[in-house]
Parts: sequence; structure tokens; C-alpha cells
Amino acid sequence: MTRRRGSIALALAVLALLLLSGPAQAVSSDEVVQQLQNRPVYVEPGAPEIDEAQVREAVATARVPVYVAVVTEGTTQRAGGPAGLVELIGKGTRTARRRCW
Repeated sequence: MTRRRGSIALALAVLALLLLSGPAQAVSSDEVVQQLQNRPVYVEPGAPEIDEAQVREAVATARVPVYVAVVTEGTTQRAGGPAGLVELIGKGTRTARRRCW
């Protein structure tokens, strides 16, 4: 059940922040995943500004692994849409979770 909640939390965090993103130059989904393997919050250059400190604090206090990616619409589309990006992040961060927890 905890794993499912973690997946749901990840999907909701990514999808909510994708809705905020506007057009800009896209980075690759591999770059997004690589950044999330090193830290749980990634904000793509050109993406909408957020209060990163507040988001990082919320992520740090979560009981399950949560990854937040604020990306542009271009990055989302290059990954095959929101669902495609969530899937790539989920697969890519699975290895990072094993190393950290």
C-alpha cells in the first residue's frame, strides 16, 4: 500500500506542476530523471518559478519517496505527454530509491 501511495504522490506532484508550465526550450526526459536521481526536486530552466525551499521541505517530510519536476510543456511533450514523463521518472528513480533507502 505504501508503494502505491508513493506512486500516486509522484504522479500527482508531477502532473500538478506540469499544468503550471509554459512554452520554452525543452530538456530531455533523461536529463529530468538524472536530476531527480540526485535530488527530489528539479526545476527546469525556463519553467515557472516556484518556492523551491517550501517544496523541498514538504518532500523531505513525506513518508514515502516523492519526486517533483517542474518542467516546460516542451519537455512534457518530448516525453510523450504527462503520463509518459511520469512513467519515465518512476522507472528512472526506482534505482535511486534503492540506493538511498
